[in-house]
Amino acid sequence: MQILFENEIALAICVKNESPYIGEWLEYHYKLGVDKFYIYDNDSDDRSELQKILAPWIDQKIVEYVEFPGSIAQIPSYMDALEKHRFDCRYMIFIDGDEFIVPKNGERLEDILDEFFSAGNNIGGFAINWRLFGSNGHENQTEDGVLERFTMRAEEDFLRHRDIKTIVNPRRVRCFTNPHYAKYFIGCGCIDERKASVPQGQNPQGTVERIQINHYYLKSREEFFKKRQRGRADFPKNYSIEQFEAQDRNVIEDLVARDLYPQ
Repeated sequence: MQILFENEIALAICVKNESPYIGEWLEYHYKLGVDKFYIYDNDSDDRSELQKILAPWIDQKIVEYVEFPGSIAQIPSYMDALEKHRFDCRYMIFIDGDEFIVPKNGERLEDILDEFFSAGNNIGGFAINWRLFGSNGHENQTEDGVLERFTMRAEEDFLRHRDIKTIVNPRRVRCFTNPHYAKYFIGCGCIDERKASVPQGQNPQGTVERIQINHYYLKSREEFFKKRQRGRADFPKNYSIEQFEAQDRNVIEDLVARDLYPQ
């Protein structure tokens, strides 16, 4: 028997000062098939602009906006979304505003999730590996979209590509203790696109032949310094300048996300 939910695919996100990017990010993932967004605003300085951008989405009940103050708020916001909405949606995604889910080969996200979550009654999560994008040589922020400006990424064997983010069946998730990986009820676990078990927040053997997460972690040098000023929502230690230099790798041109839904 097919169980009906209020929403098929929901997405929970904790944001801070994301108004320059949230419009493109929302449009992209809505076209991808996400039909509900739980947006937790963690003390944004640009709150009025953010609320203005979100207003039409809120009016259509596509976005549920929550003011969520406090430090290191990402995991608490994930737990709030999980506890309040685990029975409202079939699948729930937990990613950041600089991450874009990218199905490949013309596949629909919903079809991919239906396939993998139907692989067994014990499947609680689906792990997707990162692909980290560099600055494309951009020093300064412009008004063009993220997907248009940043099309070069790190080499396949780059160390950070072992990191994952997770889409879950929220009824099989016990809690989150880090932003990358859920803890599941006894007997349940997480798999990747190879249908191999993923027991932690990293998946060194994970492939991205069918789906990946584009991580626009750096953007331009100017935007990275703004990110440093903002601080982190998942960890007390802030971003470092050395991180930019070490991870600004522009080796492989990757246009899949840009071409999937042209702006």
